[in-house]
Amino acid sequence: MKALFVVNPAAGKGRGLALIKSFEPIIQEKIPYEIVCTGAKGEATEIVRRYTLQDDYLVFAVGGDGTINEVVNGIVGSKSSLAILPTGSGNDFVRSLYEQYTLEELLIALIEGKDQNIDVMQINERYFLNITSVGLDADVVYNASYYKKKKFIKGDMAYVISLIKTVLGPKGTYAKVMIDGSLVCDESILLLAAANGSFYGGGIHMVPTAKVNDGLADICLIRETRLRKLLKLVPSLIKAKHTEAKEVEIYHAKEILIEARDGCRVNIDGEIVSSQKIGMKVIPNGIKVRVPHRNLIS
Repeated sequence: MKALFVVNPAAGKGRGLALIKSFEPIIQEKIPYEIVCTGAKGEATEIVRRYTLQDDYLVFAVGGDGTINEVVNGIVGSKSSLAILPTGSGNDFVRSLYEQYTLEELLIALIEGKDQNIDVMQINERYFLNITSVGLDADVVYNASYYKKKKFIKGDMAYVISLIKTVLGPKGTYAKVMIDGSLVCDESILLLAAANGSFYGGGIHMVPTAKVNDGLADICLIRETRLRKLLKLVPSLIKAKHTEAKEVEIYHAKEILIEARDGCRVNIDGEIVSSQKIGMKVIPNGIKVRVPHRNLIS
């Protein structure tokens, strides 16, 4: 099998491309390969689809969670395998797959590793591997994109300002939520996260029970709540203790349907889209991933 390295040169301020170039002597000794850099949003999907229609590849997504998502949408339905070299800012999905490695160690461990089938999730016409959410966090990410454009606001400060603005401003999305055909909510919700992986937001353990190969999505639902209770939830969320709060409900399901009366923002592995009707389902064993031998998924 040949390797295809799909590199987002913008991820990690160019870190991914520099690393792959420095690793080329190692790669040359291990496996036939090609390196392709993306130049625009969505291009990784088209690149991977084009290559995997011609042959089977070990496709390395070199970038952050957004790059992984694009590669996944190009690889689903093929016989090729996904490998991840995380060089973005969040790198959340790999926390559900691999132990801590240096990137050089991980590169070698993946080339020499084993393919395993894991679940992939479909949302409307797209696929994702990690977490999709509706509500507060999607609004935070959306509002942060505005502040990032301001020259005087640096780095994570855009998210801090956005979080404060979002928490103190109007909250809640009126939605009907169906889980495996049963109505569980028909009121305003603060947040709903449907998870295949269990981390997001730079390591927040949003749904600790989520497993990538159990054929189920784990859903965290928080109905609209008062500001005082919300502020008490935030520290427990960071410590992964939020599932013990009475405001939080956890479900396990194969299908989720959300109908937002006035439409809502949806966070799909870090990308924000708008929708009124959101259908999600689990595709068991829907994608092959390459994992190091010491991280085989049980």
